[in-house]
Amino acid sequence: MFDKVVVLSDGYPIYSGNAGRVMDYLGSVGFVPGFNFVNPADFLLDLAN
Repeated sequence: MFDKVVVLSDGYPIYSGNAGRVMDYLGSVGFVPGFNFVNPADFLLDLAN
C-alpha cells in the first residue's frame, strides 16, 4: 500500500497527498466516477490521461 501519491497530467500535479483521501478530494472538486464501483487507480489513470 502507498501512503502518499502524486498524480500528474501533462507534467502538472493534479493531486499530491494522502493516498486514502484522493477519491474524496477529487469528488470535492467535481471529478466523480460515473458509477459506484471503480478501481481508484484506473480512475486516476483515466483522469490524468
